[in-house]
Amino acid sequence: MLTSRNEYRLIHRMDNAYDRLSEYGYKLGLLSYEDYKLIKEKIDIVNNEIRRLREVRIKSVEINPKLKEIGEAEVKDSISLFDLLKRNNVRYEHLLKWGYGKVEDRTLIEKIEIEVKYEGYIKRLLEEAKRLQKIEKYIIPNDINYNLISNISNEGKDKLMKYKPKTLGQALRIPGIKPTDVINLYYYLQKVGN
Repeated sequence: MLTSRNEYRLIHRMDNAYDRLSEYGYKLGLLSYEDYKLIKEKIDIVNNEIRRLREVRIKSVEINPKLKEIGEAEVKDSISLFDLLKRNNVRYEHLLKWGYGKVEDRTLIEKIEIEVKYEGYIKRLLEEAKRLQKIEKYIIPNDINYNLISNISNEGKDKLMKYKPKTLGQALRIPGIKPTDVINLYYYLQKVGN
């Protein structure tokens, strides 16, 4: 799949493929228990470190001189390490250098940074995926005129008219249809009373 075609590319990243798929691989006999256990241990390290970053707070008098060194804005009171790492110029390497980091494995550091810095986007995508799952069985009327729906992309309209899906779930599975098009179609159908 082309990355540009994957609306959930922040969730379906190459760096977290093992995390997402290892349980299935183990259950299907594709991964040994030792490999599965090793992957789970790394997942736990990342999750535990993110939890710790949320809990540990640093006072402004302690962190502001360090932030000034890297050209980052000062904090007024105190800040969690998690919120500190969310800042543009702050990297996990800085946390290590300043004595606040615990993980030294480069691969795990990259995962921690991605999860922290893109937390808001990832959360929004997961909520959208849940919403789409709930509306999957929603019926699309046979006589619908997709051209009347202004907030669906032209490519989406063309594909919907060509394939004539019976449900929103079928519409989601059409190549080239964006999840946002399906959500907008759902809202349109609710507005017109279907």
